[in-house]
Amino acid sequence: RETSVSIGQNSKVIIEAMAAHVDSIELQLGALGALKILAMIVDNNSSLQDDAAIKAITAAMLTHDKSEKVQEAGLMALISIAVNPLTKEVMEIKHNELEAIVAAMRSFPESVGVQDLACTLLRNYSFNNWNIALMRSDPNVLKALSDARDRFSSSFTERATSIINCIHTQ
Repeated sequence: RETSVSIGQNSKVIIEAMAAHVDSIELQLGALGALKILAMIVDNNSSLQDDAAIKAITAAMLTHDKSEKVQEAGLMALISIAVNPLTKEVMEIKHNELEAIVAAMRSFPESVGVQDLACTLLRNYSFNNWNIALMRSDPNVLKALSDARDRFSSSFTERATSIINCIHTQ
């Protein structure tokens, strides 16, 4: 017998598991990875852009703020969800999501992985004018981006500079 489960059901089960086992880093890592993979499937992306998935990801990041692996997994999941691969539409960022991204950057200032992923995510979000306005209203964003840019001499510093310029000019 063939079993068919919709993506909405799959993501709901994952999100419920994340909420039920909020203290389990292992479960959060697995769930974040699953959400990232589900978002990579074109038909699933927009269904994951709902508040429940984003809240679950940011809750995992804020709850496990001392875990570099959780920060990286959360950022990767958000990167996968942030842009609809078919329409190229960039979702609007929420304040708590921006807070989680900046908190990750501040908690792991020496982590190339966290800084690179955060800059990639913020760069993706910068293609939506609403997101630029929100980033501009939070001075912690510019500080985190400037710190990342100044600390590393790698390719993502170009992204950080680009976002900073975008915030200043729009």
